[in-house]
Formats: sequence, structure tokens, C-alpha cells
Amino acid sequence: MSNLKNVEGFNKLISLYTGYGGTQVPGSPNLRVESLSELLTQAREALLQVSVTKTGYESATNWREVTFVQTKLLASRILSELKSCGALPQTVADAAGMVRKIRGRVLTDKPETPAAVTDSGKPVVKRPRVTGSGYDSVIYHFEKLIETLAAEPKYAPGLPELQVPALKQTLQHLRAAQEAVANSYSRLSLARIHRDTVLYGEWGVHHTAMAIKQQVRARFGFTSLQAVEVGRIEINPIKLG
Repeated sequence: MSNLKNVEGFNKLISLYTGYGGTQVPGSPNLRVESLSELLTQAREALLQVSVTKTGYESATNWREVTFVQTKLLASRILSELKSCGALPQTVADAAGMVRKIRGRVLTDKPETPAAVTDSGKPVVKRPRVTGSGYDSVIYHFEKLIETLAAEPKYAPGLPELQVPALKQTLQHLRAAQEAVANSYSRLSLARIHRDTVLYGEWGVHHTAMAIKQQVRARFGFTSLQAVEVGRIEINPIKLG
């Protein structure tokens, strides 16, 4: 919102400056009316582009979240199918480990137990460790799970969505969802960089606004009503980098 307020303030500042006749004899080409109007247009377009790309990024992350949640549920169904087909206990144990990592489950069912006592007499609780369930981790372990299923001759589910070819398609959907988020974030990052350049770079909105205020003070005096009026308009800088 601070970026939007800065652009709105810049618009007010241009109106005042133009009304004072400052753009008729500017001390710099950057303070001419056509230059100011062009900069204002660029600033508004830069804000809009950030808004558009942010919406795209949010849509991509939402799609990814739904896709991965469905996959975690699917992993449990896969494990049940594998257990029911008479696979070796070792194979089931390997698959169960992958499913735990896909779902992000606790590695142990042991309850929390005091492991030590601090100087204050309060026990330090040792909590069970939980597996990571980051998106890249889910993709990696889901692929390993598919390889385990493909190598098990007894795994032949009747449900199409549990069959290996369908699971490979699911894997591709996971990768596509992850790539979509990465691409949309890249576009958002570039849009933000462009916005910050237009608003806060050399002869951007903030730089130009400060020059306008100095021009008004030079023309009418530091304590003039015109200088006081433009001084009330706040256009705040940001720290880049």
C-alpha cells in the first residue's frame, strides 16, 4: 500500500506543480509536463503488473497445494493396496517409509518424555522428530515409491488411479505444479524489480518528487504557501537491495 500511496501522492504533486506554472520553465527536462505524465503512467503500469503477476503466483501456489495434498492422500491408498497384494514385508516397509516422508508424518509414535532438567528445575521435553514434507522432497519420494511398485510383480491394482502408469502421470503433474510456481515467482520478482526501479530509482517517482518540491521552494520561497502545500504530500523512499 505504501507504493500505491506514493504514486497517488505523486499524482497530487504533479497537479499542484502544474497549477503553479512550474512545468512552463522547468530547470530539468525531467520536470517537464510530458515527462511527469509519462513517469506517472509508467508507475501505474508497474503497480498493475506487480498485481497481475502476484495473482498468477498465488494461483500457481494454490494449484500446487491442492495437487500435493491429493498426492499425500493417494500415497496412503497406495500403501494399503501394496499391503493387500501379499508383497514381501521388506517391500512394504520400504514403501511405508517413503509414504511417511511424503505425508510428513512423525517418525516415532513414542510419547513426549522429559529428557533432562534445567537449572530452574523445569524438564526439557524431547519431542519426536518429524520428517520433512517439502514439495521437492514429496516429488523425490513419490518417484521412489513408483519405482518400488513397478518392481513388485504382485502389485496389480484394479483401480486405474493406483496403477503405475497413472501414478507416473501424477508425478508429472507434481513436477508441473512445482515448475509453474517457480516460473510465476520469477515473473513476480522481475515485476517487483521494475516497479522499484520506476518508483525509487534515479529520476523515479521519489527522486522526481523531491526535485519538484525543491523547484517550488526555489521559485516561491521555502516558507511560501506553495512550498508548504507541496511539503505536506508524503512520498516515502524505500531501501533497495
